[in-house]
Amino acid sequence: MLKEVFDYPFAHTGFLEDGLIVPERTEAASGLSLPMPEARPPQKNMVAGQALRSGEAVVSETIQSLADSIDYGDLRSAASVPIGGHGAIVVGKADETTYRQFNLHLLELLGGYAALVLDRLRREAALRDAKEAAEEASRLKSTMLANMSHEIRTPLTSIIGFSETIEEEADLLEAKPADANPSTLSRFAHLIGKNGRRLLDTLYGVLNLSRLEAGQMDLAAERIPLDELAKGLVDELHPQAEEAGVQCEVEKTPRLVVARVDRGGVQIALRNLISNAIKYTEEGGRVRVRSYRAEDAAVVEVEDTGIGMDADTVEHVLEPFRQASEGLNREYEGTGLGLAVTKQVIEKMNGDIEVDTEEDAGTCVRLRLPRAVSEADAGSSPDDEQ
Repeated sequence: MLKEVFDYPFAHTGFLEDGLIVPERTEAASGLSLPMPEARPPQKNMVAGQALRSGEAVVSETIQSLADSIDYGDLRSAASVPIGGHGAIVVGKADETTYRQFNLHLLELLGGYAALVLDRLRREAALRDAKEAAEEASRLKSTMLANMSHEIRTPLTSIIGFSETIEEEADLLEAKPADANPSTLSRFAHLIGKNGRRLLDTLYGVLNLSRLEAGQMDLAAERIPLDELAKGLVDELHPQAEEAGVQCEVEKTPRLVVARVDRGGVQIALRNLISNAIKYTEEGGRVRVRSYRAEDAAVVEVEDTGIGMDADTVEHVLEPFRQASEGLNREYEGTGLGLAVTKQVIEKMNGDIEVDTEEDAGTCVRLRLPRAVSEADAGSSPDDEQ
């Protein structure tokens, strides 16, 4: 193309690879000889090397003056312009002559444009490589966490189960004389079980977050009665509430509130919220779970009378590994994954999460979920939905 556009009998393009100018395309007019160039380092006496180093057009009116060992065939004069730092364009004639400045400027513009295109292509290639590397790393992380989950959950489940058995046996020993102190045995068994459950909760939190971020948590929409689901979770978490001295209950709703969501996803979210509410509520406090309809949404709230948060903290607690109190001296245990997992799983079900809180006055976390509309609801007015 260069030969036809600029009417030069010789044209050559080379690109810099591993410290060598590697020939890409070489053309010579009919009847003229130009040996195929070889990959060479950009020596100072090569017009291409000079153009690369200087960053501008270089002209050699007498090719023999370069005094190198390269066979130029019928080429007698040459001019070269750089393609950024990527390579060089070389044009030539079969006689010793000067080159029009206008043509050299056009060649420089062509080389500059080619350099922009190559820079963009290399950036895109680098981004693709980085994306593929990140996806592979994410896949490996998910695989590792899945394997770790299996390897840790199995012994932890056994530890927790055996600790509960020991605790029950210790309670039976209280009425019988024995060498071991049954109260001490019971207390140790209880601590083993408590810390085992804490490790299991941490494992589930990390695993759920990893699956959500990798897009590997399958969420299938179905009709889920929120009050029934909430009651089951409150019953499940009753031992935690009883140990903390916190009253935890589900408020009765006058109308059935049904969401169109994934059961497992809502269970993860609500379990995190109720467990958090119990943890951050002092002895004698109260946790209430309620559900209701609001326009086209099914809403479920978890409200507590706990420690609450200041306004500056709220925006951070929905991020992974963030808590209201942080550092080694934080007051409450945990990884800070509960609200982050809740937020992500709710958003993946086309819902959203709101946090109303006041320091030392309690917190209310509200989940707005897609509502499953029944045939009876289809003809009702918005006022009837409250």
